[in-house]
Amino acid sequence: MVSNISQIVYQLFQKETLDEVSESELRYFIRQYPYAGTGHLLLAKKLQLEGEKRAFEREIAVTSIYFNNPAWLQFVLQEPNENGRADTQHPPISIHPTEIEKQIDPEDELEEENTAVEDQEVQPADDPIVVLPGEVSDPASEN
Repeated sequence: MVSNISQIVYQLFQKETLDEVSESELRYFIRQYPYAGTGHLLLAKKLQLEGEKRAFEREIAVTSIYFNNPAWLQFVLQEPNENGRADTQHPPISIHPTEIEKQIDPEDELEEENTAVEDQEVQPADDPIVVLPGEVSDPASEN
């Protein structure tokens, strides 16, 4: 049986297996099509197969954003590789959105937002807002 990953690889790169596609080809594909979740999925699977744990964890956090079904994504990432054997090297992965949120430090995000707001200068509006009669209805007059 041909795996889901092999079918995707063949459709996008005209190669039989993910092993034949280099990491740089996958990264180039992602740069060309940044919103294509399949590119992120293939890169995550490639990093998983190569045993690059930290890079895999970073990429799977990004990849999970593009898929609305974490169970399917986990299934695809844990399916048997091309030689038919299940991947026993890697422990099961958790792709639940709450797990991803734990990896993001909310304090860092708040500091960045506050700094951005503080850096902006407030300028008075040049043109006053003019409301013409008949454009705004008075709720008291409608009753």
